[in-house]
Parts: sequence; C-alpha cells; structure tokens
Amino acid sequence: VEVIPPPGWLDDWSCKDIWFMITVVNSKKKEKEVQKTETHTFTPRHNDRGWHELVHVDELFAECGFLDEGDDLHFRAEVRGLPWNAGRAGFNQMDFSQELKALTFRLSEDPPLFFDQRLLIQRSEFFQKMLTSSTWQEAKSGEIDLRGDRDATHASVTAVLQFLLTDHFDAAGDLQLALSVRSLADRFCIAELGQSADMALKYMLTEENVLTLLSQLLDSGSEAEEACWQMLENNKGLLLRQELALDELVVQHPKLAKRLILLGQKSPRCGKFRW
Repeated sequence: VEVIPPPGWLDDWSCKDIWFMITVVNSKKKEKEVQKTETHTFTPRHNDRGWHELVHVDELFAECGFLDEGDDLHFRAEVRGLPWNAGRAGFNQMDFSQELKALTFRLSEDPPLFFDQRLLIQRSEFFQKMLTSSTWQEAKSGEIDLRGDRDATHASVTAVLQFLLTDHFDAAGDLQLALSVRSLADRFCIAELGQSADMALKYMLTEENVLTLLSQLLDSGSEAEEACWQMLENNKGLLLRQELALDELVVQHPKLAKRLILLGQKSPRCGKFRW
C-alpha cells in the first residue's frame, strides 16, 4: 500500500495512523482468504507498507482457490483514515454571502435531515437544477419527500450528504447500505458516489450474496455486476449450492433467472449444462 499525496505537497508531509488491510483472495472459499491489518504513519521516507509472506508457497495450488484459471494470484487492499483535501470537495467557488437556507429531507423514519442548499447547489447538478428552478415544488417548499423511497434511510441519506461534504463513502461492510447509497447516487446523478458504492459492493461480493447483488445490479453495466458474472463463470457449482435461493429468484426476478439459464447454455461441460 502506497499513499500518494496531492500535487504540490512538500516533502515533509505525513499521514498519521492510517489503517490498512491486505487480502489474498480465495476464489473458492472466502473463509480461507488470508488477511492482515496494520496501522501505519506514512511519510516520504516510509511511504509503502505490506507483507511478503501472507501465503505460503505450498498453498498456491489451483485446487486451493488462491490461483485462478490463468494461474494468477489476486490481492485486495482497503485503507481507512486518509485525510481529505478540502479543495477536492468543490467549495472553492462558494458564495457565502448568499442567504443560508436548509433543504429538509423527509424520510419514512423520523426525524428529518437538514442540509445547506448552497452546498447542494455547488456539489450536485441534480440539486442545482431542482433548487434554482421555479417549476420544481422542492424549490418552493424547501423540502424533498423521500418517504416513499425504501432506499432513503437515515443511514443512506446521511452517507450521501457526508459524501457531498468530503468526497468519501465507507460502507463499513454493510451490503444493504452500499446498495441503497448506489441507488440514491443514481437518482441524484452523483456519479462519483455511485462509483464509490459500486467499488464497495465489488469488494463485499461473496458466493452467498452474489445472487442478491445481481438481482439489484442487473444491466447496470457496473464493475460490481461484472464481478458477479465473473464469479458465476469461475465457480461452476455455485448455482447448485444456491438451489434454495433460486426458487425465490425465479419468482421475483424472472429476467435474471432467464439470463442465468442462458449463461449455463453457453458454457457446456462434458455434454451437459455448466450448472
């Protein structure tokens, strides 16, 4: 793991107490993945960190799941605690002489959330159009009603607002939060947040949740969806192990069920369908 400072930083920079984790990915058994964590202060003199012996060479056999079909070894890294540069958030052109007005977010859960309209206008083209137009009801009322949106929970809307302030989203391993935030990012046209949520989903992908993710991400063209299909192609018996979940999926998501059938037909093995 290497920390690269923003352009123009001097040689005396430091990032203190940065938590990071490196994972050696196991494509067959997630519980067999090898992980190691550490907290480190990154400086120009000590600007990279890692380990050379996470997995013993004797374990690097294809049947163990560490090597893929091309004999490649895959790693994943996660970093938390990096400082953020205030200039990134796009507030340099803020006009603080404008009157302070709050936009109220009405949720199905009480209480409502409040956020500065000036920041929303500065950070989001969607909200800029909404709050500066005479045709939008929200511009007149100062409220946006999300009570009918099941993805608009306190946690997910708070995550969206925090991202607008910091350019940072951390799902903290919460799959449903990442899915909800991704949905709200699409609704509010916040592409960078959608990409961050998508990356979080990609890293949380497991055999147990691959069908759940696909049902939510189908035809999104996202990296997380691509990773789901790749997992199904690489794990030939996965769907057989998910037989109980398939019954519900066929009823609730027939389009995905059809795609799974077609995927199996395209990949014959020993004269039979792959699945």
